[in-house]
Amino acid sequence: MLKQNNKIKKGFTLSEVLVAIAIMGVIAAATIPTIINSTNKHEYVDGLKRATLILKTATSEVAANNNGTLMYVVTNHDSNAFINKYCTYLNCIKKCNVGTGAGVCYAADLKNLDGGTYGWTDFSDYSSAILSNGMSIMIRPGNTSTIDNYGEVYVDVNGFKPPNIIGRDIFVFMVNHTPPAIRQSYVGEYYCSAPPSTYHPELGYNGRGCGIKILTEGAMNY
Repeated sequence: MLKQNNKIKKGFTLSEVLVAIAIMGVIAAATIPTIINSTNKHEYVDGLKRATLILKTATSEVAANNNGTLMYVVTNHDSNAFINKYCTYLNCIKKCNVGTGAGVCYAADLKNLDGGTYGWTDFSDYSSAILSNGMSIMIRPGNTSTIDNYGEVYVDVNGFKPPNIIGRDIFVFMVNHTPPAIRQSYVGEYYCSAPPSTYHPELGYNGRGCGIKILTEGAMNY
């Protein structure tokens, strides 16, 4: 007579399952933040590229309707008139005049690249706007009779969403009179990797040169 051996099926014990879950949790905790950070950086870079395109287009349109220059396109330091000119060619869904302050059309908690409070801008002195694509812009106009520097345009590529950091989701553009042009702040000066809280008397706070670094290198390598 043939005897059939009974096979005993063994599964995982509860302790083994718990250990496996714990290991998976450790791996997830180590990798998920890296993946999220990488995804966010790609979104910021794409936002910068889109902002560059729409601002260059708007600048060209403003100049084309002012005899091919930005010279005297508005009265000196008139932030309201400046943003009105640009919103003629940008799809602005909301505008905030000088005196409105932060938190209405533009984030109220700007930070330097190192996370410290950004101390360059007094929001009440500048006008701002929200675009239909979710971006926010803020205008810091210069002297319209000075050829080299018309002013600055701050662009928050994801609006009020964090991190609201100069050089991450916020980028500074310089506007020139003649020839009319808008470009990333401080071409040739990678002011994007200075020590934390470093302030330069001409370049401002760390992070203001990150836009040109990104466009040159094609990525947010910091």
